[in-house]
Amino acid sequence: MSILSRSNIIVLLLGLAILVAILGSLYFETGPIYGELKNLNLIPVPERFTELYFQDPATLPNSVAKGKTLSFSFVIHNVEGATTTYPYVAYFESSDNTKSVLQNGNVSLSDNESTTIAVAHTFAAAAGTGTIVVDLPTLSQQIDFLL
Repeated sequence: MSILSRSNIIVLLLGLAILVAILGSLYFETGPIYGELKNLNLIPVPERFTELYFQDPATLPNSVAKGKTLSFSFVIHNVEGATTTYPYVAYFESSDNTKSVLQNGNVSLSDNESTTIAVAHTFAAAAGTGTIVVDLPTLSQQIDFLL
């Protein structure tokens, strides 16, 4: 073999070794290259969010009478990547902006866990028209329906 072909082989092997080291660093999520790519937000990360929705929107009440019980349920689904505690409040807001709390509480959910919360409230007086609101105040997230 000539000296030129030996040096080409050495350069090729050296380049291959560097490529394997870089790919290995990325694959095993270690090393300075992966860390820098992560700092530059070039490594995809799972999206974090919370789902809040009514269990069965087709059956939501559209009116309420004095002495009758209003019932509905809603779901909180944690996709935040960690256990999260959710304070919640369900309330009736009348057309004159008066708020009446129907139910409130806290629920702690592990990542990817969900829970259904049932609300039942009997109005002592005629409620009139307004909106039922479910609020997750720490997330500024709400859902509602009209009465």
